[in-house]
Amino acid sequence: MEALLKIEKSGGNSTVISHYKSLCVSLNRQVSFTRNKESVTGTAVDISPEGELIVRCEDGTLFPVNSGEVTVQGIYE
Repeated sequence: MEALLKIEKSGGNSTVISHYKSLCVSLNRQVSFTRNKESVTGTAVDISPEGELIVRCEDGTLFPVNSGEVTVQGIYE
């Protein structure tokens, strides 16, 4: 946590997000999450400037996920 605070002080939020993206195991993987009591599956494609995981569904819809549990498929194959 201290390392992230140092990064933020040196370059602001965009630097923290950039560093987080480089470490995020969810990006470019199939993920699933629950939205309005319904299971949603898609590909994690980005992290927003606010820190939300951006998921693209098969129909192209983008969902920002800012809380809750996200299951990452294929991580332990």
